[in-house]
Amino acid sequence: MNTKSLFSVFIAIFSLCLTQSVVAKDKVIIATGEYTPFVSAALKHNGYVSHIIQKAFSFEGIDVEFRYLPWKRSYESTKEGEYDASSFWYESDERKKVFYYSDIVTLEKNSVFLQKR
Repeated sequence: MNTKSLFSVFIAIFSLCLTQSVVAKDKVIIATGEYTPFVSAALKHNGYVSHIIQKAFSFEGIDVEFRYLPWKRSYESTKEGEYDASSFWYESDERKKVFYYSDIVTLEKNSVFLQKR
């Protein structure tokens, strides 16, 4: 994938450390941050990305609770096992060492609009 594609494709990754105890739960607690309009405690369904994640778990009979934290704390707390998962991250080699990734939840294309003169 070229640099332009890497930049323009935003991967909303749901980083989940899949253990037997997580899979067997009736509820998962997911740490995330505020990034309106994608994820936010103030939005309907916690934003559309959180809604997709919640729906995916509901198909397996698992409830989801989102905890909104500063991004760094969201990552570190999940890494330390305080939360079952953390959502809405770009894929990185560093995070791959610690977490499993779900399939892509959403793709975004970033553009700059310039006024014609």
